[in-house]
Amino acid sequence: MEKNLVPFVVLGVFLSLFVAFFYFGIRFAMRGVRERGKRDEALYQSLFPDLQPHFHPVRLHEFVKAWRARKPRQPPYSWDNPPGFPGAAKADFTPDPKGQRVRILDAAGAALVQFILESHAEGAAVRYGPGKFTVDIRNKADPRVRYWHPKREFKWSSNKGWRFVTPVADEAIDSNDSGTSYSRDNDSSSSTSSRSSGAAAAAGVAGLGGTFDGGGASAGWDDGGSGKSGGSESPSY
Repeated sequence: MEKNLVPFVVLGVFLSLFVAFFYFGIRFAMRGVRERGKRDEALYQSLFPDLQPHFHPVRLHEFVKAWRARKPRQPPYSWDNPPGFPGAAKADFTPDPKGQRVRILDAAGAALVQFILESHAEGAAVRYGPGKFTVDIRNKADPRVRYWHPKREFKWSSNKGWRFVTPVADEAIDSNDSGTSYSRDNDSSSSTSSRSSGAAAAAGVAGLGGTFDGGGASAGWDDGGSGKSGGSESPSY
């Protein structure tokens, strides 16, 4: 081999190793994102069982966005095949002192779920039992939904993922890539926070503290946080 070819051979080997390292690194990172997304969804389902299966933030945002895009009407009225509720054939709207009462019906006319819907500057507020969702449709690139309940809260953002505040234990729960564990910070209002990206980002669950008077998960969310991370991997709808 001629000496003047040696640098090109070395360069070729280096580039091949770099490409291989980059490829397998991306695959490893995306696998981690998928695993964290599944973990975040499992946390939501376990911490908020009463909101299953109808009130996933992705579905709720889809419903509110489509509702606000329709021509405003005063109830009573009906909406065929409303989005965001699989199996729904119709949504019936009737007047309510707090807004509009919505009954989601299946093809047989049986009620799947009902709630109170009212227009909001951010999009809409949805009242279900003692809890209230605020659905923000203003930023198309970053859908957001926050939920307040006298004892539990969460916030979901397409870009920032999940943040939970709920009295799940006497100690705050910390979760990272090594698993889930209890911290030593005792607090009767323990909190669980999780952020992950549907595209690519790190995720972790850490104790946040917080209150159930509109603070906790509801406080400080819009100020950013520890780096930009994204929404959890959403289930197939």
